[in-house]
Amino acid sequence: MKINRTTEIQCLPTMLTVEEFMHFAPIPRSTSYSLLKRKKLLAVKVGRRILIPRASLVALLTPTKP
Repeated sequence: MKINRTTEIQCLPTMLTVEEFMHFAPIPRSTSYSLLKRKKLLAVKVGRRILIPRASLVALLTPTKP
């Protein structure tokens, strides 16, 4: 599946690789890995792969109330 910023969120796979996440989210690679390192973006490591749950992406993109 080709993922980009126009892909509807419910059409995304349940788990995204960092590359897929970067194609959808409006943030650069360095910021993506920084968010993972600081635990601001939840992820699961399977072998050498880092997988980001779709729900974590939704949480990141949803504005928070002050």
